[in-house]
Amino acid sequence: MLVVEESALYYRVANEGSMSAQLGYLLAAEALPQVSLGVIPSAVRVRTQWPRETFHVYELRAWPSTGRRHEG
Repeated sequence: MLVVEESALYYRVANEGSMSAQLGYLLAAEALPQVSLGVIPSAVRVRTQWPRETFHVYELRAWPSTGRRHEG
């Protein structure tokens, strides 16, 4: 599962072509059966954590939204 803040999708760190390619990569990855993409909307008012400039990997026993077992 990949979770990103909505604002990260708007923040420009490269030229338009590179940013478009990165978005295309996210969309292609999300289409894979073993990948889930979640976007935290900017309008979320209540947070238990604030955005960080870090990358975390967690092993899930089940997908939170579906309860489906992870096959990896």
